[in-house]
Amino acid sequence: MELSNQRLQEEVKGYIITVLKDEFYIDLNPDINGDENFFNHKINLSARNMVYLFFLSEKHYDICFTEKDIDSLSFYTFNGLRDIIVNHIKTRCN
Repeated sequence: MELSNQRLQEEVKGYIITVLKDEFYIDLNPDINGDENFFNHKINLSARNMVYLFFLSEKHYDICFTEKDIDSLSFYTFNGLRDIIVNHIKTRCN
């Protein structure tokens, strides 16, 4: 059964929030802009933890990020990473 796009986005959003909180002790402010860079002072994710998030996400969703994904500035934002993961899930499922 295929998840609706909105439901899939919410599931991936929840996964990213959980990883940030449980693995990196980053508790996001609910008012944070989803287009803010993970490395800015509000989120303050280290480069090492971004790599870890990258591998955890690939393993959890059985996807492979591409070089194009990594080169994209949106990959380093909450909404951008969520959308990239959703697109890979949808492509994998077709």
